[in-house]
Amino acid sequence: MHGTIAWSVREAGGLRGLAPSAPPAGGAESCRICRGWAGPRFEVCFSCSVTLSRVSHPCPRVAVMALCRGGSPLHELLRDYKDGRPRTREVLSARVAALAGAFLWREGPAMAPEGWDAVVTVPSTAGRPGPHPLEEALGRVEWLAPQVVGAGVTYTGPGGCGHRRAQEDGFGVDPALVGLRVLVVDDTWASGARVQSTASALVRAGATVAAVAVLGRYVTPMAGTGSEKWWREQVGAGRAAGSAEPALGPLRRRGTARRSGPGQPS
Repeated sequence: MHGTIAWSVREAGGLRGLAPSAPPAGGAESCRICRGWAGPRFEVCFSCSVTLSRVSHPCPRVAVMALCRGGSPLHELLRDYKDGRPRTREVLSARVAALAGAFLWREGPAMAPEGWDAVVTVPSTAGRPGPHPLEEALGRVEWLAPQVVGAGVTYTGPGGCGHRRAQEDGFGVDPALVGLRVLVVDDTWASGARVQSTASALVRAGATVAAVAVLGRYVTPMAGTGSEKWWREQVGAGRAAGSAEPALGPLRRRGTARRSGPGQPS
């Protein structure tokens, strides 16, 4: 059935080759927060260092599904499901739903051991009308849809919170989220500015951020540098890991999801 756990895992299995899996926290030259390239001798990349210094309540618990670069299949998917033609968006939204559903089901207990009560997406600052496309995609996932809070966090400030400038005072938070454990989900992480601004605004409003989940960590490896070498290593490791993981592993390990259970996404 469309939107079930089995559907998510099956469809996501067919999309596994889109991009290399994100490296683990503490991986060689990988940022322990966003999993991008940090360089030798650094635990946190430059972008995260800057972003963390600009908000009062950043979330250090970040789970990343995969890495992507400009022009890669995953990057095009995460772009076109929002900005492609209407029919294209419809098809790609289902694929994003499958990826998100399978990823959150598989990694939920590790990223947020105490579970979560609600799910919000990072608001867009591009003036896109209607619900955020990621919000609509998550609504396609049967076990996740009841937890998704539409427009749970909205961007209300004057344009300025772009991809690389964090701020926490231009965001409105739905009062219904106060006192809840909230999972923040974003499709693409470039610098983390909007993600961490959203997380900090939630905490300032009185919510608890259980974790941040990201589908694609956008990276820009530069030819002839350490970042290119790191990227090639991740591509190789991702292929090896992807071929070894059984497609129905998550279903064999856990039963039916339940709402707000400790150690399991509701």
